[in-house]
Amino acid sequence: ASRTDPDSLRDGGRGGSGRSGRRFGSGLVVVQTAVAMVLLVAGGVLFRSIASMQHTDLGFEPEGVLVVGLIPPSSRYEHGAPMAELYDRITERVRALPGVEAAGWIHSPPLLGNNWSAGVRIPGLEIAGEEDGLPVRVDYVTPGYMEAMEISVRRGRPIEDRDRADADPVVVVNQAFISRYLQEGEPLSRTMEVRGDGNRRIVGVVENTVERDLNRPPEPTIFVPQAQRATHRRFLVARTSGEPAGMLEAVRRQVWSVDPDLPLLSPRTMEDLVSRRLSGYQLIARLMGAFALLALVLGGVGIYGVTAYGVSQRQNEIGVRMAMGAGRGQVRRRVVRDGMVRAGSGLAAGALLALLLTRALDTFLVGVSAADPLTFGAVSALLAGVSFLAAYLPARRASAIDPVRTLTGE
Repeated sequence: ASRTDPDSLRDGGRGGSGRSGRRFGSGLVVVQTAVAMVLLVAGGVLFRSIASMQHTDLGFEPEGVLVVGLIPPSSRYEHGAPMAELYDRITERVRALPGVEAAGWIHSPPLLGNNWSAGVRIPGLEIAGEEDGLPVRVDYVTPGYMEAMEISVRRGRPIEDRDRADADPVVVVNQAFISRYLQEGEPLSRTMEVRGDGNRRIVGVVENTVERDLNRPPEPTIFVPQAQRATHRRFLVARTSGEPAGMLEAVRRQVWSVDPDLPLLSPRTMEDLVSRRLSGYQLIARLMGAFALLALVLGGVGIYGVTAYGVSQRQNEIGVRMAMGAGRGQVRRRVVRDGMVRAGSGLAAGALLALLLTRALDTFLVGVSAADPLTFGAVSALLAGVSFLAAYLPARRASAIDPVRTLTGE
């Protein structure tokens, strides 16, 4: 042992290049572990959010519903009686089809992203900052739409046949509208002024429904009768007793029996609309999971490589320690500790970065918080376990060093 330079013992028997190599390797391990933490946490909260979306209460029943869009040529169907007669004839023929339980029209079906908004004023209600009117989402429906979608009526009634163009102007609101603007008192029969549309009386309150996207909370929404405020473009919503896709050809025939030149827009089932929305988030989560798995493997390999390299560079030091009485268990613990310190630094940095990233993703999350403790805890435990295993394997080799052979240079 007298032939061994004390400085070489302290530095592991190697020069500056060995120390700089270890520092670079340690820094790389910290970065890899942090990246793995970020990607695993982001993927984890997205997967949990998607699982929550799959059980989201849509406010309607998508199974068995067919959706078909229609834009009549304005050159042949002007606003007023010609257009109203066209839609009435199509509705009558579609409802007469065997297997069709209910049918109606809406300007913007759920999850198609076509939405109108307006400001409304309610006598006696003033909210600071809303001088231009209370912001609401507006849609235009015909009788039969809410029955076809199985949207629950909580108070009053839905839009009905009596809500004609010459009848009292009415409106149906959703529960989100009541919760935000009319929590006190009886909402039915109260009037509101819709900007650009005049005064309307509330005749019904319906359940909240998913509208723009699965991850967005319900918005205050009002439903106006198409007979009183007609839109040129509409979507037919038909509930069928069988497979809705199988009814598509029959619906086409009925539409074209009225006018063979009418173009049909995006015929699809409501279940397809929901699944397409989910598939976009699922793709993002899968990509995030794939990158996270790659980062996890690279992090584990990095910890193993740096720890193994450190053991090979410190064989003299380890041999001296064992010759001076250090047990093999002590050697293993020291090597594992060094590896876990690097991993711990990466976990701490990764947790902070992951928290910042998931907060940016907060608008996409449903049923799970950006700082979800279960996800952070599970990912931390997984990375700690992988890091321990990656450090333990070189530690076993270090504890198997023969101090006599090391010190004699054999």
